[in-house]
Amino acid sequence: MRPKPLTNAERQARRRAKRNALAYKRCWTRRASPGTCARPARATLSDGGAGVMSMVPATGIGRSCGTSMATPAVTGVVALMVEKMGKLGFDKSNVFPSTYKAFLIHGAEDLGRPGPDFEFGFGHVRVASTLKLMSDRAFHQLKIEREGDVQTQELPIASGASELKVTLVWDDRPVSIFSNEALSNDLDLVLVSPSGDRQLPFLLDGAHGRETEPARPGVDRVNVVEQVLIKQPNAGVWRVEVRASKIGSPTGGQTYSLVTSVQ
Repeated sequence: MRPKPLTNAERQARRRAKRNALAYKRCWTRRASPGTCARPARATLSDGGAGVMSMVPATGIGRSCGTSMATPAVTGVVALMVEKMGKLGFDKSNVFPSTYKAFLIHGAEDLGRPGPDFEFGFGHVRVASTLKLMSDRAFHQLKIEREGDVQTQELPIASGASELKVTLVWDDRPVSIFSNEALSNDLDLVLVSPSGDRQLPFLLDGAHGRETEPARPGVDRVNVVEQVLIKQPNAGVWRVEVRASKIGSPTGGQTYSLVTSVQ
């Protein structure tokens, strides 16, 4: 039996999917959750079972793994985050989607190679650390108006700090289906040390044969998430810079979320 011919719409969709698979080849999985069984030890319950406990067919209650369980697990965490925002006194309708995403990524426990990678993304979702960041109000919601503009925040770092981490996330507008670019609006994150050294965010290389290499500092032109992690930061005032490298939207401007922490 001969296969049914594709319609014009189906052929165009396949071409777009093929193009996007190439254009977005440097993107990575954002987070892992217990439902993925990416790290069984974290998903193991007290009675020795692994996975996420949930309603399942036949028996009614059971455990399961995979994206079908990871998705509701993360969704449940986000529901707790939305509730938390209300308890902190924020108007939940004014919280950017990028803010919740930034909290999840910033509070994740790193898995695999240091920094993000193509296997575990930014790591394992950690509810307690994520909610603590929210309680600490360790975030900013801002808007940058024009291409080329730079907005800065100062972070005083005391002597003996072990880690400085900053995560930038923005809700980008969709690009045209005919565009060869990944982003409509492109923001760049840079941390400037007290001595003036500029620290760039993690960048993965999606070129064939390099997918397993550790993330290195670089300029990202593909993703809407950028993160800088500094171990044993020098004491003094650090400067966080967010630059609008590209504002392609005709309406202008781009909102973004910034989460910071010092340990």
